[in-house]
Amino acid sequence: MKVEHKVIVLLAVFGLLTWIVDAIVDYLFFYEGSFVGLLITNVPPHEVYVRSVGIVTFIIFGIVISRLLSERRYMREVLRVQSPFYLLLVLTISIFVAEFFVMFLLSLIPRQSLLIEALIDGLILSLMIFPVLFVFVFRPVTLYILERKKAEEELRKRSHDLSERVKELNGLYGTSQLMVDPNNTLDEVFQGVVDLIPPAWHYPEITCARITFKGEEFKTANWKESKWMQSADIITIKEVVGVVEVGYLEQKPDIDEGPFLKEERNLIDGLTRILGDFIERKKAEEEIQKAHYELESQVEERTAELTSVNEQLRQEIAEHKQAEEELIRTQKLAVVGTLAAGLAHEINNPLGNILIYVGMLLSEAKGKDKEKLLVIKRQAKIAAKCLTDLLEFSHPSNIEFASVNLNEVLLKTIEPLKPLIKRAKIQLIQNTHDGIMVVGDPIQLQQAFSNILLNTTETMDGGGNLEIGLKNNGKTIEVEISDNGPGISAEQLDKIFDPFYTTKKGGTGLGLFITHMIISRHNGRIEVESEVGKGSTFTVSLPVGDDFGN
Repeated sequence: MKVEHKVIVLLAVFGLLTWIVDAIVDYLFFYEGSFVGLLITNVPPHEVYVRSVGIVTFIIFGIVISRLLSERRYMREVLRVQSPFYLLLVLTISIFVAEFFVMFLLSLIPRQSLLIEALIDGLILSLMIFPVLFVFVFRPVTLYILERKKAEEELRKRSHDLSERVKELNGLYGTSQLMVDPNNTLDEVFQGVVDLIPPAWHYPEITCARITFKGEEFKTANWKESKWMQSADIITIKEVVGVVEVGYLEQKPDIDEGPFLKEERNLIDGLTRILGDFIERKKAEEEIQKAHYELESQVEERTAELTSVNEQLRQEIAEHKQAEEELIRTQKLAVVGTLAAGLAHEINNPLGNILIYVGMLLSEAKGKDKEKLLVIKRQAKIAAKCLTDLLEFSHPSNIEFASVNLNEVLLKTIEPLKPLIKRAKIQLIQNTHDGIMVVGDPIQLQQAFSNILLNTTETMDGGGNLEIGLKNNGKTIEVEISDNGPGISAEQLDKIFDPFYTTKKGGTGLGLFITHMIISRHNGRIEVESEVGKGSTFTVSLPVGDDFGN
C-alpha cells in the first residue's frame, strides 16, 4: 500500500476514534446511558451529527495530506520514519482532551439546534487538534525538510568540488605522463599540455589555452583572445622563458578570480612550475648528452692515438727484434764464412787436380772403367759447385747497379732452364710484360731467380704448373713464382732462408740463402706462402728506380 493511502486510512481511523472517545466522555461525565448504548445502540441524534462531522473532517484532512505527500517526498520519508503508534497515541489523547473540553463548553451554553452544536463541536475539536498535529507532525517534517535540503546542498557542493579536483588531477596526471616519456620532445609536451587544459577547467566547452615558449606558440584549435583570461609565467632557475594562458570564450558569473575558481589559479600555477622544472631537466639532459658525446669522441681519439702509438711501438719492437736476429745471424755467418773460405781454398786445388786427371783418364778408359770415372767427375763437379757457393757465401761479389729491364732478366733466367723444366713435365705459364725497369745487377738478379726456379723445379718431380708473374704496384715491382707442387710445411718455412738448411739429398742449403742475400742487397724483400699439398708462391719485391734509395 502506498504511503498516501496509508495516511487516508490512518486519519479515517482517527475519525472513528473520535466517535469512541466522545462515547467514553459522555458515559464518564454526563451519565446519559450505558456505554454500549452511547457507542452504538442508543446514540443521541446530536452526537451522531457531531461524531459524523469529526469523522468527515479527519477523512478530508487525510485526503489533503495525501495530495501533499504525492508532491512532497520529504513528508513521505518522515512518515516512513515516524512510528504510526506514536502518532495514534498522541492523537488519541488530544481527541480525548478536546472532546472533554467541547462537552464542558456545550454544558455551559443554552441548548441549540443539533446542526449548530455539531458545527461548534467540529470547529472547536479541529482548532484543538490542529496545533497538536503541527507540533508533533508538521513541525518535525519542516525541520527534517530544512536539514535534508541543507545536507543535499552540502553534498552537491562537495560533489562539485570533488569533480573539479578530479579534473585537476587528470590534467596533472596527463602532464606527468607526457613528461616521463623520454621520446617526447619539448614541442610535443607543450602541445599535449595545451590539449589537457580545457577538460580540467570549470567550463571545458568554452575554454581555450595557449603556451608561449621562446617565441613559439602552442595552442588549442579554438584559441582566441578574450576578456576573460588568466595566465602564469613559466620560470626556470635563471629567467622567465614562457607563459601559459587560459581563457573563456563566453562570459560566466564571477566566482573567485573573475569567472575562474581559485583551484584553477592553483592548477595553472602548478602547471607552470612543473613545466619550468621539466625545461630545466631537459636542458640538463641535453648538456649531459652533449658532454657524453664529447667524452666519447675524446676517448675514441685518445684510443686511436694509443692504438697508433701501440702499433708503432709493436712495429718498432718487431723491427728491433728482427735487427737483433739479423745481427746475430750476420755474426754467425761471418764466422761460418771465414771457416768456409778457408776450407774452400784448401779443397779447391786438390779438387781441380782430380778433375784434370779424371779428364785425362776418360780419354783412354773404356767400358765399366769409363762409367766409374764419369761418376767421379760428376761428384767432383758437385763438390766444385759447393765450393763455388761457399766462396760466394763468404765473399759475395760486388753489385754493379744499373737500370735493368726486369722482363729481360726473367727471360734470360728461364731460357737455359727450359730443358730441365720440360724433362720434369712442368707446364710453364708466363704472365710478364716488357717496360718494367728496376735498379740492380742483372747477373745477380738472374742468379737469385735461377735459384728459386731450380728449387721449385726440383720439388715438382711429378710435374705440374709453374707460373711466373710480373706487376707494378707503384713504388715496388713484384715478381711472383707460383707452383702447385707438394708445398712446404710451416716448420720448414721458418728455416727456408737459413744457410746450410736443405731437405734435398746432396743439396748445400745455400741456394735460397744466397737469393735472400742478393734481394736484400737490392733493398728488396722476398716472402714465401705455402700450403702442404697445394703448392708454394715466392714473391720478390724490388723498389722502382726513383724509390731505390728508400
